[in-house]
Amino acid sequence: MATVCAYAERIRADLVAGSVGSDAPLRRLIDAAHAGTDTAEPLEALHAVLQTEDALGVDGYAADPGVRGMRWQAQGAHAPGLRPDPGDESVFLCPDDRCARYWLPEPGASVPTCAISGTRMRRDRL
Repeated sequence: MATVCAYAERIRADLVAGSVGSDAPLRRLIDAAHAGTDTAEPLEALHAVLQTEDALGVDGYAADPGVRGMRWQAQGAHAPGLRPDPGDESVFLCPDDRCARYWLPEPGASVPTCAISGTRMRRDRL
């Protein structure tokens, strides 16, 4: 769910432009999350539909270095979860605790919103 939330607009565009021609699989997943019902089946269905275009499906969005936005990659290798500059040690999390999505603050960048609820991600401390 975190990947879908982070890349919902790109997934939507890819579904509409691709062989599916509709964002219906994404809408079903978002509707299930909004309703608080089980998201496993609609997530798996979305993944399967995306796999018709790319074998990685949903996972391909998080794996694409062009969209990951990992601002520390160019600074060398670092252990997972550790940053060379912890900044203000803030992290922004899913506002409704529905997924594991997180965003680390970047100077001048706006805090992202949740693709499910449309609310701004909530601030927490690392």
